[in-house]
Amino acid sequence: MSVAKVDPVDVNAALTPMRDALSNDGYDLRVTVGERHIVMTIEARGDACEDCLVPKEVLMPMALSQISEFLDGVELADLTLIYPGAGTEHS
Repeated sequence: MSVAKVDPVDVNAALTPMRDALSNDGYDLRVTVGERHIVMTIEARGDACEDCLVPKEVLMPMALSQISEFLDGVELADLTLIYPGAGTEHS
């Protein structure tokens, strides 16, 4: 029996609106997808608006909401969010 895996194409498609919004505020979103885990890394560019980046506690549920509709029955083991110059947060 094979284990369902997270599809990187679907995850990246789901996060396109978030990636676009972050880009408008001077941030890049890099996403790494494993079989049942996702790592989202936000990187500040030189033109980043520090006041525009919402707290992790706000962004994490938004990311989970956007991703969940594309998981297609896959149980996500971990979603890690890495902010510029900060530690990580796991869901």
